[in-house]
Amino acid sequence: MADVMTPKERIEAVIGLEQPDRVPVAPMPIYFNAHVNGISSKEFLRNMVRQVEVTERTFERMGGWDAWYFAPGGTNWKTLKIRFPLQILTPGDGLPDDAPLPQLDEKEVMAVGDYDVVINDGYDAWYAAYLRRLYPDENLDVIFTQYAPAASKALAAFHRKWEVERKVPLLYGVSIFQPVEIFSFARSFYQFALDLARRPEKVTQACDAALEPVLQRAINGCKNMGLTALWVGGWRTGATFISPRQFERFVLPGLKKIVNELVANDLTPVLHFDANWTPFLRFLRELPPKKCILATDQETDLFEAKKVLGDHMCLLGNVHPHTLALGTVDDVVAECRRLIDIVGAGGGFILSSGCEVPFNARPENVQAMVDTAKTYGVYQK
Repeated sequence: MADVMTPKERIEAVIGLEQPDRVPVAPMPIYFNAHVNGISSKEFLRNMVRQVEVTERTFERMGGWDAWYFAPGGTNWKTLKIRFPLQILTPGDGLPDDAPLPQLDEKEVMAVGDYDVVINDGYDAWYAAYLRRLYPDENLDVIFTQYAPAASKALAAFHRKWEVERKVPLLYGVSIFQPVEIFSFARSFYQFALDLARRPEKVTQACDAALEPVLQRAINGCKNMGLTALWVGGWRTGATFISPRQFERFVLPGLKKIVNELVANDLTPVLHFDANWTPFLRFLRELPPKKCILATDQETDLFEAKKVLGDHMCLLGNVHPHTLALGTVDDVVAECRRLIDIVGAGGGFILSSGCEVPFNARPENVQAMVDTAKTYGVYQK
């Protein structure tokens, strides 16, 4: 059956929990784009023209999908250093030239006294000084004045080409880190876990002080580039790492403020929540209905998410990376069909990889995921 909706119409329908013509599909291939096209991850991160070229080539090779869950051009080996609040090592810069993926080097860089700096001097002043501690040998001024503007310009051009002209929306261009996540990374998880117990008020005050500048920077970035959705990261705020009581105290208030403000600015929050969020799904019903996308990896039970949130927010996921990298085409098809049958029932679902498509995924398996959405995922046959 031929498509009767544009990708943009299809994505808008499922965000509103409506049933489109078929299940939309939006995998998240990043370094897979380099691997499948025969270039190194080092070149992928350093040559933005090639990054866009091979990403679009993968899209065309697979027959296209309904949304970009990775928008090329905005990510390079330098801008990664100012995006993540912990040291990032990339191929050729901290890692061997042939390393397939960047790595995060977690260590305690933020000190306990930094909470007071954030509270008294403001988040922006603290973060500028913190980055210089994190990368003492890096010329950060060059990153901010040359690499970051060039990345933003490339991302804006990609958005115009695909979302505006070709009606394939971008779900991930600008990202926002919740302040509680920022401090968890900056302190190191072990020290931050102690902070939650030993100095909870300081953590709360610092998170409150950081929230507005972090939020406004993300909103301004989206508006400057014309983006309509952005990525809200959640890694250490799931049940894998913290208790329900800690979630309600340290995470939920800030998350609600972030999401409500994004929605008020006509932006779609894409809640990219890795690790196990199954015990916390009930809390997400406190977020605005029919305005968000919850994107999970394989650690969250997406079938349970359908029960808890199926009438509240769009779900995205969650084909297992092991299946994509090590399984057969039949394995992929079976997993996709089960997701479509259960999570996709009635609409409100985007078929995708569980987080990122593995860099070494079998191309025929990624193709099978895309094809299954387009053939088996038709709602009215």
